[in-house]
Amino acid sequence: MIEIKHKLTEEVIRTVDADSLSGANLEGADLQVADFAGKDLSGANLEGADLSVAEFTQSNLSGANLVNAILIGANLQDATLTNANLRGANLTGANLTGAGLRGADLCGTNLFRACMEGITIAEATYDDETEFPALFFDPDGMGARRARKS
Repeated sequence: MIEIKHKLTEEVIRTVDADSLSGANLEGADLQVADFAGKDLSGANLEGADLSVAEFTQSNLSGANLVNAILIGANLQDATLTNANLRGANLTGANLTGAGLRGADLCGTNLFRACMEGITIAEATYDDETEFPALFFDPDGMGARRARKS
């Protein structure tokens, strides 16, 4: 059994009947301000979950489904998001410093005012709907690729 706690009050927000959050189904869950620092959430289904201001420092979110997730103000510093699906996710104001987004799907993702210093986005895909922070560098120059219009 894993307890997901509020990062400020330490109050238990939710319990998951598992030994690991890897592959867990937390679709649509309200996990605002939850503390996932250093946790393994690889392959987890967090589609549509509200993870506003949640703590994910050094977490493993490789292959996680974060489609339409709300990550406003979340701290994803040094998190691993390799091959994560962030299609349509809202990361407004999120801290992605040092995060690894290799192969991630960023199509339609809102990264407005996100801190993206030192990120890795090689092989990530984005489209015309992806909103990068103002004055953001050239994603293609960092190895990302624009998705082809269908």
